[in-house]
Amino acid sequence: MNNILFLLVTKMYNILCFGDSNTWGMDPKTLTRFPPEIRWTGILQNELGSDFKIIEEGLVGRTAFMSFPFEPEASGISYFLPCVKSHAPLDLIIIMIGTNDFAYGATPLGIARNLTRYIQTARADTTGMTAPPQILLISPVQITKDFEKSPFQEIFGDVDACIEKSKKYADYVKMIAEENNCLWLDSSEVAPASETDGLHYDEKGHMGLGKKVAEIVKKVACSTLDV
Repeated sequence: MNNILFLLVTKMYNILCFGDSNTWGMDPKTLTRFPPEIRWTGILQNELGSDFKIIEEGLVGRTAFMSFPFEPEASGISYFLPCVKSHAPLDLIIIMIGTNDFAYGATPLGIARNLTRYIQTARADTTGMTAPPQILLISPVQITKDFEKSPFQEIFGDVDACIEKSKKYADYVKMIAEENNCLWLDSSEVAPASETDGLHYDEKGHMGLGKKVAEIVKKVACSTLDV
């Protein structure tokens, strides 16, 4: 870890990673969970070191805001506030969510607009904090043609439509980040979807995402400490 950063961090820097199955760490080949050291959150922890605490809050099937009686726990927004409160104080919140909303008919713009609810919630509740946490919005995985091979394809519907939605959604996530003075990262630049299912990251994708997020976090932490 950067020596200057190591010397200046005098308390644990807490980072909440909130997302769906790609934050939970689903292996596209087995549909089981990658071990901690393979998941992008584990890569992030390893890159940053022991002065940082990475809090994993990934859930398979989690949506940004859609909610249905048969799966009420999937709605991310309904769980977000208690999640933030339970893990406070937080220095940074990373949100990578929205892909699963496609399966329920939500539009890319509609999903992105609902991300403002997460931002407002995070900034309104500063339990145990001296200042609101910084927020990093990550545009989720960009779906590819390999999604035709996925066991989840029937739930989502037309593959070409999903591909187009995921591309548009990335642009809208960037827009929301800029409008709300949040950090932003397009995950497709460093972590393409696996060739196995076109929906989840493989080991290489997790590595790329974890390392890139670590770069961002180091800059954010140094900026917070006025380095």
